[in-house]
Amino acid sequence: MKTQEMLDIAIRMEEEGYDFYKQAESRTKDKFGKAMFSFLAEYEVHHKALLERLKKNILPVTADLDIPLPKERLKSVFAEAKKNIGEAVPPTTDDIKALNFGMEKEKESFRMYESAAKDAAEPAVKAMFLRMAAEEEEHYDILEKSRYYLEEFANWSLWVDGGPIEGG
Repeated sequence: MKTQEMLDIAIRMEEEGYDFYKQAESRTKDKFGKAMFSFLAEYEVHHKALLERLKKNILPVTADLDIPLPKERLKSVFAEAKKNIGEAVPPTTDDIKALNFGMEKEKESFRMYESAAKDAAEPAVKAMFLRMAAEEEEHYDILEKSRYYLEEFANWSLWVDGGPIEGG
């Protein structure tokens, strides 16, 4: 695949990712979920800007890649969620579906950026794609952990409410 074609596809994927995360943010009722989806949407905007600059032959600089990885930045969101654990809203199947869909998109993006890094001749471009692949991988992990949390919350709620064991 030619570089310009790959950049067009990547830009479109980042736009779709942004739209998806903003839509998921508006649909979830959980404050933690809203914050997480908003946070992930920000990364899509950052990635799109890097890709658009590269498309104009503007190479990435150290400052473009010298930001904390997503897990580091998201720690404050998790810390805030722990403080407000009593305000948790039970997950819906839409929340779980959104997380699953997001995980698939992050996997797809990771593979694309990893492949682009292998094909890149310019060291700065290679570094940018490797960094973006690492960020996509962390996004996947964040979504996976969130899905686990929601599924366990649902299981715990079912147990507390009596569930099928007690005929509830």
